[in-house]
Amino acid sequence: MAKGRSGVGAPPGGQRRRPPRVGAVLFVLSTIFFGVNFAQEWLVGHQVQQQAARLTQEIKQTEARSRDLLRAQAYYSSKSYITRYAHEIGMARPGDTLLVIQQDQPQVRIVHKSVPALAPDNIFARLLHTIFQ
Repeated sequence: MAKGRSGVGAPPGGQRRRPPRVGAVLFVLSTIFFGVNFAQEWLVGHQVQQQAARLTQEIKQTEARSRDLLRAQAYYSSKSYITRYAHEIGMARPGDTLLVIQQDQPQVRIVHKSVPALAPDNIFARLLHTIFQ
């Protein structure tokens, strides 16, 4: 045999044929890429779900607080509370009559009035105004 590595089954020219590793490398790289991409998407989705659950809980708490405040407002606006508080601070005596003045919403009346167009300033505008009037 000569100094080159030629043997049985070797291609002509003395070079050995390498197995195709490019396909395997591309497969491994694409698997890693898609795996990382899937993991990132899953993590983002999970974070969004957690944030949605947290916001839903905050909304429920805010609605409960709003109901409590509305109940308190109704109580503090009631005749029984006002009478009792007026007696406590000395503004009313036993036997006094409570007079609560409630202001009604102002009534608004909308009146539509047509306003004549202003007279045109230049000759061209006057001409158009005259033609199309």
